[in-house]
Amino acid sequence: MNEWILVDCMPMVSDIAELPRHTVESETQLRQLLEDCRHRSPASVLELLSPTGDVLHMGIGMEYSGIRWIGKPLNSGKKQLKMAVADKQYSNTGAEFRCQGSESGFRAQYVIPVEKTIDAAIHYFKTGQLPDSLQWVEWDHDKHRLEDKGSL
Repeated sequence: MNEWILVDCMPMVSDIAELPRHTVESETQLRQLLEDCRHRSPASVLELLSPTGDVLHMGIGMEYSGIRWIGKPLNSGKKQLKMAVADKQYSNTGAEFRCQGSESGFRAQYVIPVEKTIDAAIHYFKTGQLPDSLQWVEWDHDKHRLEDKGSL
C-alpha cells in the first residue's frame, strides 16, 4: 500500500472491507474529512492507515477526542501501541465513540480537544511521525500497562 487511507469505522457492516474508505491525497482533504466527521452524532471512530501499515485510531466528537497509534508488530510479533495523554483534565468521565455499532471509549486522562487530534492527524499524514506537541504513553508488553517512555 503506497497511499494514505481514512476509514470510517462508525457504520455496522458484516465485513470490515465494506467500511467507507477515502484515499487521502492532501492535508486540506484530510482536514475537511475529519471536520465533517467531527460534527456528526454520535461521535465516532476513524482510522488513518499509513503506507507503512501503521494506524492512527481516533475517536472524534464535537468537542472531545482520543487518539492512539497502533504500529506494525515488532520482531516479537507484538503490536506497538501509543496513546496521547491529556495535558490537563478536559473530561470527568472519559468519552465514548461509535465503532461498528458499539461503543469504544477513552478514559478521562486520554481525552483531548478534537482540534489537537485533527492537528496530530495532519502532522502524522505530512511526516509519518507522531507529533511532539502531545505527550504519549506506550504499552509495555512485559508490565502489561501503559508507560511514559519519555520522548517517543
